[in-house]
Amino acid sequence: SLGPFVNGAFYKVQFLPEGKQFISVGKDGDKDSIFIWDVATGQKIHQIPLESPMVALSVDGRSFVSPNNTQLTLKDIKTTQTLHSLNRADSQRITSLALHPKAQQVVTGHSDGRLIVWDFLSGKKQCTLNAHKQSIDEIVFDSTGAQLISKARGDNPIFKVWDVQGCQEKVALEKVGSWGEAMAFSSDRKIIAGGTRLWESETGKEISLIKSYGGTVQNVRFLDQGRFIQINLPNRKILWDTTNLRVQSIFPESKDQSVTIAPNGKILLVKEKGKSSQLLLAKSHSKIAVFPPDYPVLDFTPDSQNLFYTTPDHQLVLWSLFTQEEVRRYKGGPQIPVKSLTFAY
Repeated sequence: SLGPFVNGAFYKVQFLPEGKQFISVGKDGDKDSIFIWDVATGQKIHQIPLESPMVALSVDGRSFVSPNNTQLTLKDIKTTQTLHSLNRADSQRITSLALHPKAQQVVTGHSDGRLIVWDFLSGKKQCTLNAHKQSIDEIVFDSTGAQLISKARGDNPIFKVWDVQGCQEKVALEKVGSWGEAMAFSSDRKIIAGGTRLWESETGKEISLIKSYGGTVQNVRFLDQGRFIQINLPNRKILWDTTNLRVQSIFPESKDQSVTIAPNGKILLVKEKGKSSQLLLAKSHSKIAVFPPDYPVLDFTPDSQNLFYTTPDHQLVLWSLFTQEEVRRYKGGPQIPVKSLTFAY
């Protein structure tokens, strides 16, 4: 989640392929919108009102899909031109949404536990899957769109893996701790991380159980092309090495201290309330840089080459980890402090 940026809450941020613009999804006052920003100037180029806060962005950032009561519409993010539209005569509430990496299909999860696969190319519903007994909370495609994971709170099993083209269940993943456990595919699509467990995506065979150290896993993500897994717990972060199936580092957190791990798994950002933020090497904890308390650091960019911090007057600044200099400053955005920042990959 992202803190206030326009005049409300920020949900997602994603760069467009050429890197000259980025898009964000959030609220402007009480209205949900997509915003397009110019990277060079930091100015807002365009704002697209949404009928629903539920929106899925394409991987390349060129299109988006958002549902209303009667339709699922895929639109060009720059022109807002409708690319495809699907009629959905379905009264059950959509509770989750995922867009195929190539924007060929969209999958909706519903309050009655059904998954529906919609095909934009044919303009029709591809199939309906009675996936879970409870409301579906999350859907995640793999990098090719060939398979996906669904998650439903209160159901057992909580996670299921699906063959999208064949419209059939591949495997149910057992022994998941609770519905709140996060899930992700590795970049090669062979491994699924769910909570503190790893499975083979093809067979559902459990590869390893990572000691959880207590608490529900709030987020899990693969780093450095799958070399590391970052596991977020309520009071610590765990960096797990997939090459030797061992915990590499444990980083304690508290209400006054937080740790952010760069996407390459090699750099840490340690933030402590009322004190300076520190950049450290993950392995040795050697200090790279220090930022004063009134210049809070938000997060690393996905390539681990830069980070964002904010100034006392709430400007957003892009800073290079290599030159240790300011790259660009975004003016005229928030009038209230940005609290956090998350990129959509």
